[in-house]
Amino acid sequence: AGTNQTSPSPLAVATGALPITLNGRNLAPLQYWQFNTVKYGLLAEIATELLTIPSSTVSLERIFATSSPDAPNGNGADINNSGSTSCVTFDPITLIKTIDEPARMERDAMLRFNRPLIPRF
Repeated sequence: AGTNQTSPSPLAVATGALPITLNGRNLAPLQYWQFNTVKYGLLAEIATELLTIPSSTVSLERIFATSSPDAPNGNGADINNSGSTSCVTFDPITLIKTIDEPARMERDAMLRFNRPLIPRF
């Protein structure tokens, strides 16, 4: 009678022999794929692309803005009559309001991941 065993995936077989430590320290996922770029080529490139997606796509100007983005000045710094700029202050409420929605972040990640597949006109 035969046994019904499933074989491991090709990815599991290929990555099983690779070291996940360097000098006795565990490698972070991004470091792992950077060290194995030559061996895995496109797979390492995709992994690096996915691991480097920013956790937030909000620009620094929007995070630290003290004025409304719709204001005529719009740069977040107040210009007084002498022409000098005042200190920019950090408002945590503004930060919370400007962080992108999770659905938009997911969309941006998918667009970035599939960038080579999108036709350019």
